[in-house]
Amino acid sequence: MNQKDIRLRIIGIVAVVVIVALTIYAYSMREQIVALRRYGYLGIWLIEFIANASVLLPIPGSLVTAAMIPLLHSPLLAIVASNAAAVGELTAYMAGLGGSTMIENANWYERVKKSISKYGGVTIFVLAAIPNPLFDTAGLAAGALRMNALQFFLWCWLGKFINRAVLVFGGAALLHWFKFLIG
Repeated sequence: MNQKDIRLRIIGIVAVVVIVALTIYAYSMREQIVALRRYGYLGIWLIEFIANASVLLPIPGSLVTAAMIPLLHSPLLAIVASNAAAVGELTAYMAGLGGSTMIENANWYERVKKSISKYGGVTIFVLAAIPNPLFDTAGLAAGALRMNALQFFLWCWLGKFINRAVLVFGGAALLHWFKFLIG
């Protein structure tokens, strides 16, 4: 094993430890994490980051973001939430980069990996743009395939931005519509 392989293995191990620690923390402190929303954009950033960095248990950070629609400026909310979500997804990417075998034998992992090999960032974009609790698979596969980290992040952010923008602007439109109906 050469120096680069050892370094990548260490990155993968550290990423898995961070993922497990954040997942345990997020699950055990879920009420306190939701309370972070009182800190506005910073709170949303932290919630979305933690929710997207935890791989083992799905944490619905986007639901907290949706709850903040009436309180925060929609364009900035979508930008902050998508940025944090994309940064959080880097943990799965790093775990895959280190050769994580967390899910390598799963059939859907192989399909995602094959799609990333064939279509690259477009696969990351599409999977990030749709509500998808299995997106971490794409991060693991992208890391395992040694996709460029900046390329992964940009495609992921773009997809997460589309996802959060639809959530935020759609939610804002629904609120406006309900206010109109109520009077």
